[in-house]
Amino acid sequence: MSRRKQKEKKDSSQPSNQESPLLKIAIAVIGAMALIIVALINRSTATLPAEFTQTAEARHTSNAITSQALQASTIALTETSTPDAIPSQAATSTWTLNTHSITPTSTVIFEDTFIDNHNNWHIDTSSSYIAAGKYVIDVSCPDEHDSFYCGTYIKIPFTFPKDFHIEMDVTILNSSPNANVAIGFQLRRKSTDYYYINYFITDSFYSLRLTYDKRYLEIVPKTSTDLISKELNSTNRFGITVQGTKFTPTINGMLLPQGEDGNLTNAGDTHIAFFISYGNSARLQIDNLVVQETR
Repeated sequence: MSRRKQKEKKDSSQPSNQESPLLKIAIAVIGAMALIIVALINRSTATLPAEFTQTAEARHTSNAITSQALQASTIALTETSTPDAIPSQAATSTWTLNTHSITPTSTVIFEDTFIDNHNNWHIDTSSSYIAAGKYVIDVSCPDEHDSFYCGTYIKIPFTFPKDFHIEMDVTILNSSPNANVAIGFQLRRKSTDYYYINYFITDSFYSLRLTYDKRYLEIVPKTSTDLISKELNSTNRFGITVQGTKFTPTINGMLLPQGEDGNLTNAGDTHIAFFISYGNSARLQIDNLVVQETR
């Protein structure tokens, strides 16, 4: 009897190797919850790059920086049906948003504040003069004309390199009530071949094109902008950077979409172009013209 009690006491002191059913269920539930949590974490992580990309694109699209900083910018583009100064024809070149702008150096290679005519600008005594630090020109177009605009072209009295940055102040002093006024630059001009950037002040758009081999090629399409002040006696500063095959226009210190074309790669003359719609007249002035090196 004493031996039997000792054996039962010994057996009761050993732990049981069998798990209860409730413990097994709890372990299974915890394991399932862990798998669900891992799956949710993986799904959330996978969506982050797409969300960050959308945010980055939105911020990139909204950025507009001054040309003094000379960094990238984009603007909203809309097509306009306003007639152009020169007829557009079929062929079209390429243009891209300006994501890597060309930086003018601080080296000024030509400038004119028009305090006098020491640079020997062309002066037509009936329609233009230099006085009081301004170059003033009268432009007009007859009622009957073979295109929407009449153009007047003034050669800048400087031997331009192939690559450069140019900008100047432009003011419309007065104009007839229904006049459409535009101003621009002809670049790398050799005979009848040249690039031309036109800023249409009255209609608030710009375009970059090429006259080449008796054809008109569109590089940057007609693009509307709210950067141009249209009020009489308000001053706008227009410019463009030319570097290799890249052309970066500017309006009032803001960089515009960049065009690219390689048809004319040699240096040439630069002209200022003044446009007025038919049956109208206007008086304009230019000032603070600067040409800089590019790098």
